[in-house]
Amino acid sequence: MWSDIVAQKPHLCVLLGDNIYGDTHDMKWMRTQYDSQKNMPSYQLLLKTCPIIGTWDDHDYGQNDGGKYYSRKKESKEEFMRFMDIPANDPIRSHEGVYSSHTYGPKGKRVKFILLDLRYFRDTTIRSTIPGHRYDPNPDGDMMGEEQWAWFEKELKQSDANVHIIGSSVQFVANDHFWEKWGNFPKARQRMLDLLVKYKPKNLFIISGDRHIAEISKMEVPGLPKPLYDITS
Repeated sequence: MWSDIVAQKPHLCVLLGDNIYGDTHDMKWMRTQYDSQKNMPSYQLLLKTCPIIGTWDDHDYGQNDGGKYYSRKKESKEEFMRFMDIPANDPIRSHEGVYSSHTYGPKGKRVKFILLDLRYFRDTTIRSTIPGHRYDPNPDGDMMGEEQWAWFEKELKQSDANVHIIGSSVQFVANDHFWEKWGNFPKARQRMLDLLVKYKPKNLFIISGDRHIAEISKMEVPGLPKPLYDITS
């Protein structure tokens, strides 16, 4: 698919997770999977075409549907940063997890990407006993951890961007399925909505992945001037 993407002459590529399938506790195996991806001639061509930024989801984090108790998360972060060519002075190296923000364009035409880490700090999901349902809501569980929440609020508060794009590895708006989603952690989902209403970032939308389907979801949020859209790749 990389050749097709290159043909579109993108200005930027955003990877939203499951960038490889490396479910493992063996970091040698993880690196092999990353190297296999990175060494594809078409991916190398993409690297020469535009910047690539991103976050991870469960399969490149290292554990299917995994959260904060995955035992190799620190080592996995090192492999992620190697794959993404994270510079030695990048802020991502100074904190736990792989969340990051990126701003492009001159004043008056700025676009800001806020890429979340929804694995490293995430509480445990609750397996459902209902046939056909994967998970039930964890009413008090968290998605992001206090350090990331504080960082996220600061990114909103201090932003002068004209467009804000939040990268979420799992769907935020869609809540009508029983797989992984923000809706499995309703307290955290509401906390996110409260922050968006508080700061009202200009021209906001969400991009997400994970589902192996494409979808555009929309919700009306009291206090936001426009509907909130989540575009799932």
